[in-house]
Amino acid sequence: MYSSVREIRIRLLSLLVRVFVFVLLLSLIFFLVVVGSFLTSQTSPISIPFSGALEGYYIGHGSWDGVK
Repeated sequence: MYSSVREIRIRLLSLLVRVFVFVLLLSLIFFLVVVGSFLTSQTSPISIPFSGALEGYYIGHGSWDGVK
């Protein structure tokens, strides 16, 4: 009897940990998508710090050839 109760508790705890990790990963992905879409929008008041340098390189060379 005691071992079956312990086994059920362990299964429930492992299920709870898996669900917690899954929700945490989904929240992280959602946060990154929202922040990424905000930073890359044209009307964003915040610009990515190196975006001007990247645009200048592309305009100056006409392509991304030579970038490593």
